Amino acid sequence: SQAVVSTQSTGRNPKKISLMASDAIFPMLQNSMSFDLGLNPIQFNDDKAVDDFIANVDKDFHLVMILEQLDECLVLFRRLMCWDLEQVIYVKLSVNNDYSASISPEIRQKILEWNAIDLRLYNHFAEKMKRLLAEQDEDFWAEVAELKKINAKFWQQCYNNILPVFDGNKLGYSLHET
Repeated sequence: SQAVVSTQSTGRNPKKISLMASDAIFPMLQNSMSFDLGLNPIQFNDDKAVDDFIANVDKDFHLVMILEQLDECLVLFRRLMCWDLEQVIYVKLSVNNDYSASISPEIRQKILEWNAIDLRLYNHFAEKMKRLLAEQDEDFWAEVAELKKINAKFWQQCYNNILPVFDGNKLGYSLHET
């Protein structure tokens, strides 16, 4: 069966999702990031199991990138991989629109509560990244600035004349062969 999720109806009672989704996909709707990384939904209410899970993820991954600090994370990644800076150039091809800004504070809070383990996981790695970035030297920050400069130049050269495509939810770009 297929899930049909409405933020207005499920935002009031997230457990209603279980009535709309098959048992096979229900676990993927709550704390999906933690589920994808191996946390069993049976353990969602077990604080020790969640703490152990986060510690294991931390042990298994040398670097967890935080999207809000993508440039900084890519420079750290580049250094770990011994790559050239040009090998971590990126371009935003799909960007969410302002839909998330239109979610009411009440619905946002319910979503955060519904995904409390994912939020704990995110907060753990966001704090770890904050500490790691605080330890970086001037050379690192110069490299971050250079990556931003290279990305801007790449964007201008490759995407300047391409019109954006909006599908109602995401902004992307239609690329043409030259």
